[in-house]
Amino acid sequence: WTDPQIHSVEDEHAFGVGNLGLTGIAKFFRTYHYNPLCEWIGLIPFQQSPSDLPPSIDWEEAAHDWKLSDLAKKKNSQRPFIAKLCSKLGADVHFQMAKMYENGVFSDDGRGDVESALFHVQCAAKMGYAKANVIMAKLYSGIARDVLRDYKMEEDPGKAFEHWLEAAKEKEHTAMHMVAQFYEGTLTAPNVEISYKSAIHWYKALVEDHEKLDDNADIEDEENFELHRIIAKMANIFEQGGYGIERSVKKAVGLYNEAAVAAEEHMKAKLASKYYEKAAELEAELEDDASSLAGSTTPSDITADSALSSLGFDNDFDGFSPYKLAHKEGSLEALVDDFVHKLE
Repeated sequence: WTDPQIHSVEDEHAFGVGNLGLTGIAKFFRTYHYNPLCEWIGLIPFQQSPSDLPPSIDWEEAAHDWKLSDLAKKKNSQRPFIAKLCSKLGADVHFQMAKMYENGVFSDDGRGDVESALFHVQCAAKMGYAKANVIMAKLYSGIARDVLRDYKMEEDPGKAFEHWLEAAKEKEHTAMHMVAQFYEGTLTAPNVEISYKSAIHWYKALVEDHEKLDDNADIEDEENFELHRIIAKMANIFEQGGYGIERSVKKAVGLYNEAAVAAEEHMKAKLASKYYEKAAELEAELEDDASSLAGSTTPSDITADSALSSLGFDNDFDGFSPYKLAHKEGSLEALVDDFVHKLE
């Protein structure tokens, strides 16, 4: 027996040189055995692999020696807080133990125990730990990873997607991008149907969270996470339409222009030019559609509002006097003139 030692994950420099941080906590849980005292304190059961070493103790004798029957009569007001804290910390501990097992920390000869490492990664993944779900997704995808580096597992795109999705829900950026690609159809799995609507959801989430991407150490292939590329993918989806997304040339034009501006900010002049050209092509398509509509329909056949709708525009041109005239008199000619003027 020795004096109590505190291990802290928030400040490894506090509580003396014996504070081993998350490593110390992992070593504790490797030999941890859930018992009546733990239950009273508020600690929670901890899943252990066959290689973990919980002590063999006669708990009936220990309960008598520790007078647990008397202790059980006392109320522990901190129990809910401690249980919640342990639950939150558990996934971190499992993931840390996985790395320690893989690196041979617990063996006498320094050899890694990959089966125990896999066990603890799986435990962390089940608890919703994003990094663990990314490792499992990469295992099922055959992608290189920094944990379980040499472990071989039969590839399974369906299971990979399930782990990517769990990590994406925790805003893990690589996972968000992978999930978007599955829904877009760039990646495939038997349990995933193409859904442009879902792809837009995840790409939009990446754009909204983009300021954090530069500091995300888990991102690989950073080029694919450049803002202009993500916006351009959204533009392409609206240009194509289908799979839950209504084709909208107007939205595609706006997004391609946004992508061009973002590319210029990243000093990507060629890509910016490409996006501007794409936007111009689609604007020309809109203009051709407007001209075609004007040539094939008489003013009495269509109202201004329905014309705007057929061109993919919302009725948001109230600031232009030609539109007000068209809206009032139902003049298609005035509407088309205003439309062309807007494009110019």
